[in-house]
Amino acid sequence: MDDFNLIKVQQDCMGVLARLVRGLDGFDYDAVLALVTPDCVWRGQTDAVGIEAIRRRLEARPLAVKTLHLLGNFIVDIESAVSVSVQSCVSVYRFPADHDEPFTPVPPLATLGRLHDRLVLTAEGWKVARRELTILASQA
Repeated sequence: MDDFNLIKVQQDCMGVLARLVRGLDGFDYDAVLALVTPDCVWRGQTDAVGIEAIRRRLEARPLAVKTLHLLGNFIVDIESAVSVSVQSCVSVYRFPADHDEPFTPVPPLATLGRLHDRLVLTAEGWKVARRELTILASQA
């Protein structure tokens, strides 16, 4: 794979993960599920396998709590032309959904963790086939 295609794959995969957490933060679960494979394995505080199980897990999230997921420190490893492994760090802030004004001071960090995602190239583009969250610290 030449440098241009390598950078494109890396950017495409990081974009998928950014859109995924944006969907989580906006309660747009259809957008989230459009970014995962039908047999996706999602591991974290609770595990889910497959689109419907992931949907149930997402829909169990409390609507009274907004989140802001911040991703960073990406390490993208190209496994093959159709498989990529991405490691990243995630910081999650939580605040009441009915609060429209900026918080002062900023709410405390709710969760700090590491993500390990495996993405595969499908006919629709890159999708998450496996997501594992390791929580390093949590307020809850």
